[in-house]
Amino acid sequence: MLTVLTSLAAWLVYVRTACPTVFVGDSGELAAAVHTLGVAHPPGYPLYVLLGKLFSLVVPIGRPVYRLNLFSATMSAVSVGFMQATLSALGFSWPVSVASALGWAFSASLWSQSGIARVYALGAAISAAATWCGIYWYVDPNLGNIPLYAAFAIVGFGMANHPIAAAHVPALAALVGLKDPAHIDDPLFWMTCAACLLPGLALYAWIPLRARRGARVNWANIATPGDLVNFLRRKQYWRHRYVTHWREAWQVITFYLGRVAEEFGFLGAAAAVIGLPLLASEQLPLLVMVLVLVLLNGGAMIAHARREDIFHWTRYMLCAWFALVLPLAWGWNMMVSNLPADFARPMAFLLPVGLLVTRFRRHDLSRHRYADGYNRRILECLPEGATLIAQDDNVVFPLMYLKYAEGVRPDVKLLEQGVHQLGPLKFNPRRDAVYCTHWNAAFNQSIEPGRPGLRLVPEGVIYRVISTDMAYTPRDLWSTFLLPDMEDPRIPRNFLTRCLLGHMYFMRAEWAAMHGSFDALGWYERAARMGYDDATLNYNIALAYRRGGWQLAADEMFSRAAQLDRKFAPQPPGASPAAAPRPGQVPAVGQRNP
Repeated sequence: MLTVLTSLAAWLVYVRTACPTVFVGDSGELAAAVHTLGVAHPPGYPLYVLLGKLFSLVVPIGRPVYRLNLFSATMSAVSVGFMQATLSALGFSWPVSVASALGWAFSASLWSQSGIARVYALGAAISAAATWCGIYWYVDPNLGNIPLYAAFAIVGFGMANHPIAAAHVPALAALVGLKDPAHIDDPLFWMTCAACLLPGLALYAWIPLRARRGARVNWANIATPGDLVNFLRRKQYWRHRYVTHWREAWQVITFYLGRVAEEFGFLGAAAAVIGLPLLASEQLPLLVMVLVLVLLNGGAMIAHARREDIFHWTRYMLCAWFALVLPLAWGWNMMVSNLPADFARPMAFLLPVGLLVTRFRRHDLSRHRYADGYNRRILECLPEGATLIAQDDNVVFPLMYLKYAEGVRPDVKLLEQGVHQLGPLKFNPRRDAVYCTHWNAAFNQSIEPGRPGLRLVPEGVIYRVISTDMAYTPRDLWSTFLLPDMEDPRIPRNFLTRCLLGHMYFMRAEWAAMHGSFDALGWYERAARMGYDDATLNYNIALAYRRGGWQLAADEMFSRAAQLDRKFAPQPPGASPAAAPRPGQVPAVGQRNP
């Protein structure tokens, strides 16, 4: 009953602070994939897609994406319950076990994933369930190996949700080997554990089967075994890794060490530091399990993560943050036990209550509608039968959700750059309404002998593709596009949200600049303030400043972009120029002669 009540307390907070609609980033694409039973971006997340679809059918409350937001809240609450049960099994008093579990509930990364449609809350529930099974055996090995086999089976399913769950395999192996060395030389035991992973991993076979059936969300158009292998390897992401030198590796390590205080607050971080030597002296197998999870999780980030993955999206380190709750509980128990008996019980809850009160506003997404409002306006403003070429996670993914899950503007043809292998696009700009959500160099073609060229004309936050010989007056859509509460400090704005809002300010500046308005500079400055750590946006603003003749301002923005991301650094003489950030990649573009 205590476990259920602990989970319920966390769940009520998560539901109260959940996003009511589609969130920025991957949420829209995942919601569209779940709704259509499609193939999401690598590695496909088959467990999330299938369980999310089942949850959406069983709990038909609200819009499709809101059901998935509730699914995340439920999975995070499940992880909190398993954490409380684990600590109780290890012998902690109920105030310490509940308080430590709620400290995990209100940790920064877990709470940030507990009201949006993402895979990480499900991953947290899997980590907690597998760990509970392992601890259940650890406390009483005489129970037999069934709890361990269950733990490995859960991890196998976890790897079908996100590969990062694989860190639990060596962590559980270390726990078993140190607790009962007799298992080390038992090949049948380890073969059975490996076999327990297979049912979950077999879910990946669903991806090519579903892809061949023409799923509406069908990332990478998987057609061959080689396609599937490259898809699962996330091959296209490796070239974006941040760490290329030991100094950068050390920068990542120090960032994550400092992040512990951000995750659990000062009291929680202090308790974790105190708890590590206590674990070393009292429960060495548990300490080794914790260290394996932390080191493998952090090592994976150093090996291939992008800059944004490391410094903005610490959800990828959830395995590590989860593992640190064990030393936190040991340290918190020692800190509380040194208080007078009558005072210790209520003071045990100082940790979760402090996190809840001080972080509630930061994680309250109940008024967060930016991605929905931005992209719904795009669809609503398009003429009938228009073609929209979309890119950028903050735009193409919510558009996918709105079209495929909610059925908004079924007449609009949506071309999702980066999701599908797009073929040649041929159209007549005099007759066909073709739009882009971002600048595309392919649609700025100079005039050729015997035929006109193409150019982009901004209309709100989208561009219309027109012919250079067309007399076209762009529509002023800004009264429709500007979102309410764009700078309301009560609505949390994470990195991706600021990128989206900064791009909106940038497009407002482009509109003003096209009309020769002196307001353009002010809008560019607002864009720079909103997206101060968005390297691409800073680079785009620098290009705009240079085009407008503000060279000093342009040099400053170029320098800022290069500091944020090395790909924007000036190239040495003779080197191949870096890929421009604004132009999109269109395989082939053509126009029929008017």
